[in-house]
Amino acid sequence: MESRVERIKARIRAVGGWYFPKFASNYLFRERFGRNIDFKHPKYLDDKLMCLKFGLYKENQQIADLADKIRVRDYVKECGLSDILVPEISEYGSAYEIIWEELPNQFVLKCNHGCGYNIIVDDKHKFEEEKVKAKLDRWMREKYGGFTAEIHYRKIKPGILCETFIKGLGSFGNLPVDYKFFCIHGKVECILVVAGRSGGQNENLLQRFFVDREFKLLDICREKMRDGFDYEALKPSCLKEMTEAAEKLSEPFPFVRVDLYNSDGKVLFGEMTFTPMGCVNGYITDEGEQWLGDKLTI
Repeated sequence: MESRVERIKARIRAVGGWYFPKFASNYLFRERFGRNIDFKHPKYLDDKLMCLKFGLYKENQQIADLADKIRVRDYVKECGLSDILVPEISEYGSAYEIIWEELPNQFVLKCNHGCGYNIIVDDKHKFEEEKVKAKLDRWMREKYGGFTAEIHYRKIKPGILCETFIKGLGSFGNLPVDYKFFCIHGKVECILVVAGRSGGQNENLLQRFFVDREFKLLDICREKMRDGFDYEALKPSCLKEMTEAAEKLSEPFPFVRVDLYNSDGKVLFGEMTFTPMGCVNGYITDEGEQWLGDKLTI
């Protein structure tokens, strides 16, 4: 359980990132990489993403809208990809607007203004309504962009999205496998696969690895693959369709990560992320950072 000291530190960090994002970004960057951000002559991916974060993406309303889990749905529709959207049940401006009795037995609740603000309900009779609403209310009051010094999140008005619970999502662990397409200048350069997430219950199953467009393993992940792990078994049958969707959505931007899911061979949209991990991707090797950085022109 998080201690009071840890909560205070997190709050200080969030305030610092919210009001002094460049200083906070460099602090986090130096803590991770042992050096300052190279704004003048960037060559690594994260240095270039930092340049975008404080350049083209800074105070950019379009970038904020596409990072918004509610408003991004309009963009997906504009791209002619409405069929990959998870059906929406409702939207709320507050956790206390939710009328529990009107919801189906299974659904998913998401706060739109950050990462990790998700509640998956596979049987609402097993969930305590007031505890769920209290958690959502706490998330709604958090200044997410402060934690990672991501400026564009400051322009998102917090809201709650309720989506249909989708059966048949390819899973390894309690949560679906996440396919994160790294798109540079409208082209998928690699895919980060995240499998074995369990909602904080047992992260020992967690496995991250990178593959190329053909789902061949790339040696650019700092995390080692467990012995006997069959990564090829996670290749989605709809990989070609996923790649096409990611490239269509990413076409106007120098860099964006498009997160997608595989539901029994059908592509489903997750989100668009312009500054992954606040541009401090500690799970990519130095060689991977330079390889991807070479592909990104800013």
